Amino acid sequence: MTDTIASVARPRGLPQDLEGALRRDGFVLGDWRVEPRRNRIVAGEQERSLDPRQIDVLVALALQPGNVLTREELLARVWGDTFVSENTLSQAISRLRKALGDDRQEPTYIETISRSGYRLVAPVVWDEGYAPPRRVEDVAPPPAAKKWIPSMTGLAILAGLAGLIWIGVASLPRVAPVVTPTTRPELTLAGNQFGPRLSPDGAYVAFAWQGPEQAGWDIWVQRLGGDAPVRLTEHADSERLATWAPDGTALAFVRFSEEAGECGIYRMPMPGGSAKRLADCQPGMRSLDWSPDGSRLVLNGGEPGAVTRALYLHDLNTGVRQRFTDPQEGTPGDNGAAFSPDGTLIAFRREHSASRHDVMVVAADGSSQPRPLTDDRWGRLRGVEWSADGKSVIYSSNRAGQYSLWRVALDGGAPQPVPVHDTWVTQPSIAREQGNMIYRTFRDSVDIWELPLDEAGRAAGELTRRVASSRSERHPAWS
Repeated sequence: MTDTIASVARPRGLPQDLEGALRRDGFVLGDWRVEPRRNRIVAGEQERSLDPRQIDVLVALALQPGNVLTREELLARVWGDTFVSENTLSQAISRLRKALGDDRQEPTYIETISRSGYRLVAPVVWDEGYAPPRRVEDVAPPPAAKKWIPSMTGLAILAGLAGLIWIGVASLPRVAPVVTPTTRPELTLAGNQFGPRLSPDGAYVAFAWQGPEQAGWDIWVQRLGGDAPVRLTEHADSERLATWAPDGTALAFVRFSEEAGECGIYRMPMPGGSAKRLADCQPGMRSLDWSPDGSRLVLNGGEPGAVTRALYLHDLNTGVRQRFTDPQEGTPGDNGAAFSPDGTLIAFRREHSASRHDVMVVAADGSSQPRPLTDDRWGRLRGVEWSADGKSVIYSSNRAGQYSLWRVALDGGAPQPVPVHDTWVTQPSIAREQGNMIYRTFRDSVDIWELPLDEAGRAAGELTRRVASSRSERHPAWS
């Protein structure tokens, strides 16, 4: 798999009831205006009627443009409890393509994902009220990611990598029309990256990187749009969970040794220097955030050997640590805590089981009990973050199949999808001052390797990676 950092245009608004808005007001898909109430699509002088089920398929895909919907998801959403075969869906997609003038081999509207499902590749634009049929200007595709390429030779095999994406997401006020954002790779590195965190001003991203040789984890910082990441730490033990001081002048991170079973929280000044130990921590700690006033850290932990993890507040002035959540014993517990922009609330992930997680919120001063913002019967979370205005929480969930971003208002309401043109989106991080967002995504990666052979064509040495990048390199050939 591949990790990548990319940028995306800032979406300017989202209807609260997105599906209702799409069905009521219609939307623009590429060159066509889709009018669900009239069961038709319109482009200039052209008008084509669609079956209601075909409209339902288009609406379902438009709710998550750019994301893959599996055949099972589409069958469940469009046909519900009515038993139909996958061939029924295939025929509906085929007729949609014919109506849209699309090509299955070179799609501009609906792409088939082999052995998975379908996704929209055309831009989606919706508004609050009818607009006359119009042409949506072509949207330039994201520029290709920069690749780290040593030399080329040899044999290709599949390698696992990880990546980060940068996007711009503000408070999303209601403005019409609303344009679905498009992402642009900002940083692609060979190896695994984890825990991207944007600086308060949105200019830098800090992250943990395990290089292509699968060495230990270290903390790196990259200026968005800069030439190369800068290494801040280089230690025999692994270092992860970087989080910015509220003024952006320092980073806190976790250093742990699996062999010694030792864990510590450290502070590193920016743009680098000597790391100072701030506190002890429990091995296996997976959550760390710095309060907006700079006085406290929120982290998760538990008794040695315990299954259930709770959240703790650590006072940096006094060194006192206080437990302030009490998840049910025997469950995985609480993780992924994040302070609200004003520091009065903490949002976090409560893991009821391995496959059921919810977004919770609690007062940072301990004056209230945690309350749920979501009530998913099924779904895992991978990242919880506050919107820049503090009125909602953005989180990554696989509640709709693949991991994607969702938004839930602090004052209640159903979660709404954040329309990001990407797949397997996790670990969102939002800049407090600018509202820009970073997230981590996964893609398949194929590298070029060399294998020495003897005269009989048998392996005569070790495999050596010759071309490592965050994309797929294929068909190597000797000069």
